[in-house]
Amino acid sequence: MEKLGCPDSVDRWKEIRELRNAVNHEYEDDPKTLHAFFEAMLGSAPELLRWHDQLLDFCRKTYIR
Repeated sequence: MEKLGCPDSVDRWKEIRELRNAVNHEYEDDPKTLHAFFEAMLGSAPELLRWHDQLLDFCRKTYIR
C-alpha cells in the first residue's frame, strides 16, 4: 500500500493502529489519560480520511473502466 502512496508512511499507519489498539484494550480510569488517547484519535481522523479518499481514487482508476 505504501508503494501506492497510501498511506504516506507505514510507520505512521502503525502508530495510528497502536493508538487504536491502546484505546480499545486499555480500561484507563484516569480522565487525563483517556482525554489524551481520544485527542490523538481525533487528530488522526483527517489523515485516515485522506488515505481513504486516496484508496478510493486508486481503485476507481485501476478497476473501474
